[in-house]
Amino acid sequence: MPRRPRTPRQPKQERSRFLADAVVEAAARVVREVGWSRAKVGRIAKVAGVSVGSLYRYFPGRDVLLGAVIDRALARDSEAFEAALQRLDGGTIEESLRSFIDALVGDDRLTDPRLLRHLVDVLDAAGRLETVRTLFDGMVRRFAERLVETHPELGPIAVVERRSHIAFWGLRSAFVARVRVEDPFDLPAFREDAEVTLHALLRTPATR
Repeated sequence: MPRRPRTPRQPKQERSRFLADAVVEAAARVVREVGWSRAKVGRIAKVAGVSVGSLYRYFPGRDVLLGAVIDRALARDSEAFEAALQRLDGGTIEESLRSFIDALVGDDRLTDPRLLRHLVDVLDAAGRLETVRTLFDGMVRRFAERLVETHPELGPIAVVERRSHIAFWGLRSAFVARVRVEDPFDLPAFREDAEVTLHALLRTPATR
């Protein structure tokens, strides 16, 4: 029989939750610095201020801890995205897109490019690739729905959603590629490129 995947132990007491969160944060810090392959448990435990035994009590294996780091990053990205959506609340389409992008890239919850540089290479091994696809597709749908609510002049939801998928998946691929090769990553330049790309694609008249 296939072995069941290991999962983190769910802490019940506040102190235990604090320690578990500290371990995940420490793991993210170490991964940002040296990458996952070199992120040793002993180093993570030292950064978190816990013993190796305490770390394994909550995360019985490096694979479990990696999954927790990825899940935390995805949750924070989702929170940042939902907050940015609220900026699509009127004005011109140019003003709405600018406000949305500024809010998203300026949100402290968005995954640090240095961390993302390492995580994108281990998503599949951590069993999170499909999770990322599903989450990202949901974000794009929410963006298209919100945009049509505030700017119905853009056309039917089906057209806006299709174009939003093209724009966001293209921008995501470009973002990941540039994060891997640019050090430091030029986020302000990417923000300008994203605004131009979204505006050009969404404002082009629909033919069908």
